Amino acid sequence: MYGCGHGGDVTGERDVDWLCGSFFLMRRECLDAVGMLDERFFVYDEDIDWCRRAWAAGWRVRFWPGVAIIHHGAASRSLIRDKTFMHLRSHLSYIAKHHSSIAACAYYAAMSARLAAGTLWQALRFTIGGASAADLASRFRRYLRFVLLAEARRGGL
Repeated sequence: MYGCGHGGDVTGERDVDWLCGSFFLMRRECLDAVGMLDERFFVYDEDIDWCRRAWAAGWRVRFWPGVAIIHHGAASRSLIRDKTFMHLRSHLSYIAKHHSSIAACAYYAAMSARLAAGTLWQALRFTIGGASAADLASRFRRYLRFVLLAEARRGGL
């Protein structure tokens, strides 16, 4: 099962691939065996990485529906200029860490092409008056940050 713990079904306890990091609860022995969250992930995918490492270390990752939290969210908003960029960079970091370099290169190429297409679309919209110069500049900066593998913290550039 893949998803933030429960895949939408919250009716029963079970093993899952990963859980949302905002609601981890673990034994100290597990933390000692698996280690802390990997700091190469500023935000996004660090919880998936940690759960994968827990499974690899022989621990089970369990969803338990007996408790709930209220996640107010947006705590990292002031630290992130571009959420899309951060998602893409975190996915790239995860793929590079846990899969082949071929998979990481394929993801990089696909996302670079996707961002280039979005930038070109925004440029076309700008030329016909459907987008502002600020929208185009923002889209171009996102593309450039990803292609150049700019610093991931705070969205880079």
